[in-house]
Amino acid sequence: MEYTSALDAAAAAEDEIDRLAWVAGFCLGPFGGNERTWKPFNPLLGETFELDLPCGGRFLAEQVSHHPPIAAAHASSTAWAYDIVSAPTTKFLGNAVDIYPVGRSRIHLKATGETFSLVPPNSKAHNLIVGRTWVDCYGDFSLINTKTGARCSLRFTPCGWFGAGRYEVAGHIADGAGVKRRAVAGAWNSHLDVTPCGPDGVASPGAAPTRVWACAAKPEGDKYGFTHFARTLCAGAGLAPLPSDSRRRPDRASLAAGDTGAAGAAK
Repeated sequence: MEYTSALDAAAAAEDEIDRLAWVAGFCLGPFGGNERTWKPFNPLLGETFELDLPCGGRFLAEQVSHHPPIAAAHASSTAWAYDIVSAPTTKFLGNAVDIYPVGRSRIHLKATGETFSLVPPNSKAHNLIVGRTWVDCYGDFSLINTKTGARCSLRFTPCGWFGAGRYEVAGHIADGAGVKRRAVAGAWNSHLDVTPCGPDGVASPGAAPTRVWACAAKPEGDKYGFTHFARTLCAGAGLAPLPSDSRRRPDRASLAAGDTGAAGAAK
C-alpha cells in the first residue's frame, strides 16, 4: 500500500487508458521490495494487520488459512477499493524455489464503476542452499478492465546468463477492441513508463513517457532488508490495533530488537 497515490491518480484521470496505466503502476509497486531475501513471517490463523493510509483510507488484512497459508485483505478510500487474496504455492527445485501467486487482486474505481483484475507473474528464489540468495520475477503480468475489456499485458523477462535481462518489464496497453494504445517499459525494481503508441505498438515520435511508478529509495544496510515504508508499518505509530494484530506478537518485537533467543522462546 506504499503507492496508493497511483490509485488516486487513476481515479482522477478522464481517459480510460490513462486510468488503466495508473492502476498498472500501483500493481507494480510491491515488486520494488521483492529483492528482499529474508524468510517472511507466516502469520497465525486469525492474525490481522491494519493500517491507516495517508490518503484517508484504511487497510485490513487477515490470515484466513494457516496450512496452506492464505491471507485476505481489503483497503478503501473515498475514490477506490482494493481487494486481494494471497494464496501462493511453491515448488522446491533443490537449490531454488518457484513461487506461484495463485491469489488474485481486484481494484475498483468508485466514480467510474470500473473493476481491474490482476494476474501477476511468478517469482523465484535462487541459491537457497549454496551461493548468494537472490530473487527474480518472471512471466506474464495481465491487468484487465472487466468493464471495458481494456488490458495491460506485460512480460517480466527471466534473468539470463550474467544477469542479462534481469528486472526488464515491457508490453502494451490495448483498448477493448484490442488496439494497442500505450507502449509500456521499465524495470520491476525501479520504475514503469507509459508512452502513447500507434496500433503497431511503436511509441509515437516525440511522445513523452509518463512515469506511473517509481520505486522509493531504500535504506542502506538494513539488517532485515526493510524499506522505509516497511519500517513505518512495524512501528505502527498512532494506531490502536486489534488484539489479533501482528504487531502485538512478542516474538516479532524481540526479533526486531535483535534478540533472537527471546524471539525463539516467544514463538
